[in-house]
Amino acid sequence: MAEPVSDKIANERRRKAKKEIKGHNPSKEVLFFMSWTIFITTIPSKDANFSTILSIYSLRWNIESIFKTWKSYMNFDKVHNVSKKQLIILLTARFIMIVLCTHHLYNFYYLYIRKRYNRELSMMKFINYLMKNIERLILLLSKFDNIMPKDCPFLHSIAKYCTYDRRKRLNMKQMINCALLS
Repeated sequence: MAEPVSDKIANERRRKAKKEIKGHNPSKEVLFFMSWTIFITTIPSKDANFSTILSIYSLRWNIESIFKTWKSYMNFDKVHNVSKKQLIILLTARFIMIVLCTHHLYNFYYLYIRKRYNRELSMMKFINYLMKNIERLILLLSKFDNIMPKDCPFLHSIAKYCTYDRRKRLNMKQMINCALLS
């Protein structure tokens, strides 16, 4: 499936391609194809049109964001030269942190911040905040047992600094909800 993109998007793609590889100019054919969005899929066209495929494909960025969060804020890109046993322990500890931070704390506080402050909590900003303020991670875990953590003194800071900016563009959770509901 393929559809042309706007001149603005095509020109931005071309600019990035020329910038990425210094001293190497993309061929005319490559520059031409940058004015198209092309998907190769096994899904029959009767089952999904171009906009559906585009919506599904855009959801993959959620996975990219999660990996970027792990790498950037949970030090997954820093593995020392250690023995196999030490590596297994190190990776297990990091996966435990991931489960605690993303599946328990993030989901819990996402709903809480949304209900109390009417804001959408960003996973990337939230994990970055937790890793920079590890003592607050422990406090958040202790508040996790409570249904409404009103007595947590820094929830207002989380709502202020770890949420998406107010914008017209949908965030990833909203895009997933739209894709699942359509």
